[in-house]
Amino acid sequence: GGGASVEVGNYDRRVFEGVISGPLIGDTLLGRLAVRREAADGWARNTLTGERFNNADNFKARAVLAAHLGEDLDASLVLEHFEDDGSPMLFALGRARPDQPSFPEAIGVPEYDRRRQEFEANNPSNRQVDGDKAILRVNWDLGPSSNLTSITGYIKNDNEGQFGGGQIDSLAVFDFLATDVDQFSQELTYTADLN
Repeated sequence: GGGASVEVGNYDRRVFEGVISGPLIGDTLLGRLAVRREAADGWARNTLTGERFNNADNFKARAVLAAHLGEDLDASLVLEHFEDDGSPMLFALGRARPDQPSFPEAIGVPEYDRRRQEFEANNPSNRQVDGDKAILRVNWDLGPSSNLTSITGYIKNDNEGQFGGGQIDSLAVFDFLATDVDQFSQELTYTADLN
């Protein structure tokens, strides 16, 4: 089976979702694939450069395979991928403490205008996030009343970006994240009924 949907909205928002699933090899191997794509223009405007920020630009996909490999052996594999290239924006929304100036006040530039959704910044705002995940689960029925399960996992995440900001002060811009993470895990679980 399967299905798909399309959604549209303000700021040229477009969302597509689709899924398809079913048997690949009789009852031995089943599969499912789901995807989602979202795009939208930013709702906040930089009056200094004319650019729009806080847009959406992401993609996600997930594939699942389930296999019946024998009378006592089953396995499943989950694969995921995502990308996010949106342009986030850091806003200083007023004072954190009534007795202290806000960040824009401290450097002498206009506050973020919440009504008009406008701000001023002379530095770029960008983000690029890419991630992958894989999980393999294998289950052996060792009988009688005993079971061995193996779960193998892998995650890769690359994340880099910069908050546009500075509010005309170049010293205020900063890289908000720059990570490159790879993680591997292995778990073995043995269960038995000792009665």
